[in-house]
Amino acid sequence: MYEDEKSYLAVRDMLPASERQDPFTYDVFTANVKSLEKESQRRGLITYRIPVNAATVKTWCEANNQPVCRQSVAAFIATELDLRLRSSGTN
Repeated sequence: MYEDEKSYLAVRDMLPASERQDPFTYDVFTANVKSLEKESQRRGLITYRIPVNAATVKTWCEANNQPVCRQSVAAFIATELDLRLRSSGTN
């Protein structure tokens, strides 16, 4: 989840032009994420919120030789989740 609207807009503005067309507003994006989170919880899944900060995403992409794009943001989130689960001893 983006830390705030400023971070959401900053990451969105770093995306390639093809991925910035007709973007969701921050409020719509947040509502969609919360809805997906609630649906997942209703199905018995455990959910985690990974904070997404524009500077951190950019640094991660540079360190991993990845362009800033939706796929890279998803990979960043997956990596952060994995690190948190490993450090907490959760499999």
